[in-house]
Order: sequence, then structure tokens, then C-alpha cells
Amino acid sequence: MSERRQLALMLLPYAAGALLLFVVPAQLSFALALTDADLITPARYVGLDNLRALTEDPLFGEVLWRSALFVALAVPLRLVVATGLALLLHARFRGAGAARTTVFSPSVIPDTAWALVWLFLLNPLYGPVNALLGVAGIGRVSWFSDGDAAFAAIVLMFAFTIGESFIVALAARQELPAELYAVARLEGARPWYVLRVVTLPLMAPVLLLLAIRDVA
Repeated sequence: MSERRQLALMLLPYAAGALLLFVVPAQLSFALALTDADLITPARYVGLDNLRALTEDPLFGEVLWRSALFVALAVPLRLVVATGLALLLHARFRGAGAARTTVFSPSVIPDTAWALVWLFLLNPLYGPVNALLGVAGIGRVSWFSDGDAAFAAIVLMFAFTIGESFIVALAARQELPAELYAVARLEGARPWYVLRVVTLPLMAPVLLLLAIRDVA
């Protein structure tokens, strides 16, 4: 069997999954957006009337702005945290496995348990977050009733679900050639210089893929 055919067979399940889970639902959603359907009476074609009504809704602009702001804040924050932890924990040392497991664990904790943890942390009366803010001289924040505070809480919670991004960034860092770092040490390169010139440029394709995934 040729290499090209083997590659095609390996990609076939992913292509089928993308077709069934993304392409077909997207086409059905687009067709449904052009109709007036209530799932009871027969659907009626209305063209772009739904889109026109959406753009005229005053809440649409607010939702669009909030979504763009969320992406601008949460995606870089999540990527920076995941990459920073991957760079810190990529080396072999005592306790590295436990530390990596701790970083990844929020991604496998059931959503209900994770929500209860955040409800405790952000409780406006006795939550640890408000207690720390009080020590810093900041007044109590109503995380669940104030719109801006709730938005900040969602960004914060999103930034902590970094398990998958952490694993991918960690694998990318461990795949970098050790010879490059040996040469950098021989030439007396400083760690920040190596990070900026060697590590991050080599990891850039993987980090870009993670950023695109989070945006999508």
C-alpha cells in the first residue's frame, strides 16, 4: 500500500467526523435560518428576514461586543497560562508528574463539581476570592449579580480550564531539539533570550493552532 493511500485511510475517520459533526449541521442551520419555523407548523421560507430582525435588535450589538471582548481577553490569557505552565513543568524533577496531573485535573473533573468549586470561591459573602480582595483593600464584589463582575468571573473560569492546551504545549516543548539548548548554554545565552529566540518561535505553530481552536 502506498504512503499516500495509508495517509488517506488514516485521515478518513476524521474527515467523516468533520462532515457529520460540522459540515452537515452547519448547512442545516443555514437552511433553517432562512425559514420561519416553530417545529409545530410547516416551515415557511422568509429569506433574510431573520437576519434583518437580528441586526435591528438592540441586544445584538451588546452580545457581539461582549463575545469579541471575551475572545480578546480569555483566549490569550488561557494560552499564556497553559504555555507558561508547560515551560515550567517540561523538565524532569521530583514531583513533576504530580504537578502536571494537578494542572490537567480541572479538565477531567465533572462540570457539576467544578461549578460547585467556583461557587464556593466566588461566594460574595464568605468566598476566598472576596477575602483576598478585602486584604488588598478592595471592596466586596457581587460576582453573580453584577454584569461586569460576572463577565470577569467567566473569563477567569475559562482561563483555568487549560488541561488540553497544557498537554499539547507540554508535548510541543518536549519535542524541541535538545541540541539547540546545549549550543545556547555553550554560547552563554540568557534564559529570556533563549525563550524569545528559540523556544517560542519553534512552538509558534502549535500555539497558533491552540489559539485558533479556542477562538472557534
